[in-house]
Amino acid sequence: MNRKIGIYILFLFCVIRSISFAQSTFRNHPDIKKDGAIIFYLKTDSMRGAILRKYGDTVNAERFERNARELNQRLINSFRKDFTFCPVYFISATQVDKFINNKNYRAFYNDSMVVDTSIYVKEKNLIYASLDYEYIIGKNGGYRSITPIDMISLKDSTLTPLPYPFPYYTQVSTEIFLIPRKAEVYPKLLQNTLEIWYYYPSKRTVRILTKMGLWEGYTNP
Repeated sequence: MNRKIGIYILFLFCVIRSISFAQSTFRNHPDIKKDGAIIFYLKTDSMRGAILRKYGDTVNAERFERNARELNQRLINSFRKDFTFCPVYFISATQVDKFINNKNYRAFYNDSMVVDTSIYVKEKNLIYASLDYEYIIGKNGGYRSITPIDMISLKDSTLTPLPYPFPYYTQVSTEIFLIPRKAEVYPKLLQNTLEIWYYYPSKRTVRILTKMGLWEGYTNP
């Protein structure tokens, strides 16, 4: 019995040590777990609305814009409720470039989706995110395979998806038939992606990063 207890304690120690090591290993990208945040830019369908209005279709223009506002409000509500990985700031897709060019620019939404100039970003490590539809992804982060899915894509300051094997997307449609899930589950899906990346990276990911010279302080056996 004592031997079994000893083996169990040793196993538990190894697991805790590996998790602790993964937490402290830097992967050469914005460490949003340490002094970081996500800038989530929301799309308003204003461009499609403007086109429809140009051709006199005010009814559908208002419908698209209303649906976009409702989705964005649901996103904000659900992120505030369920996402705890790091701070998240919400801004209009039409304003995100201005923030990228000037970090003092203040046009962020409050929880009621009203622009509040008292909200500012104090964190240094930033990743940008948005909802993308019919986004073509491929194996190993390429863009060759034909796989249209709905996703939250994670991007750098040029709004380019993070390069593979970084977690550049989180699928928000179902695996079967690619049916979009409810917006209320998006934060949990994104948090799972980030927690796996930071705390439980696969051996394959570690090997790839090691070959790229981006896995510091660790040599994969």
